[in-house]
Amino acid sequence: AARMLLQLNRGTQELAALEQFMQPLALGRPQRPVYRRALVELYAALMRPTAARTLDSRSRPLDARGEPTALPQGASKPLLEALADTDTSQRRIAVELLGQMGSANAAVALLTTAEHDDDIVLRRLALLGAAAAASETLASRFLVLARAPERRLRDAAAFGLARMSGSTARAALH
Repeated sequence: AARMLLQLNRGTQELAALEQFMQPLALGRPQRPVYRRALVELYAALMRPTAARTLDSRSRPLDARGEPTALPQGASKPLLEALADTDTSQRRIAVELLGQMGSANAAVALLTTAEHDDDIVLRRLALLGAAAAASETLASRFLVLARAPERRLRDAAAFGLARMSGSTARAALH
């Protein structure tokens, strides 16, 4: 039913109202992951049209006026929970959206996903998302991934280290 509501309201201004209805359901019933999954898909529907207009990996998604957009308040908790979901599509959406958030808390969770997930493509996306907001305190964890056997992870970790400021990150690149 939730997916049908998303399909019916996609492309209208009703997605924000739908989010206000669904968020309390998802947060109030953590034992029912179906509500969180529907909410995560809603967040993807809310953010993907703006993310498509993002040209620079360092910038945040822009709205129709060219202003940076943000996820609705309270979106972090369901997205962080989605990182541990068994459904790969839920984890992928969470990685994409948390990477756009650019928060330090999201960076730590994304880096943990990059270190432990089974899907190498998802690990790389999580690492790139973490790089967007990672502080120098995470440089040692990026350095471990920069020495990983998988080239895609090494490249993404080096990118993250290059974006950080500080002597630890700079020393790791040399």
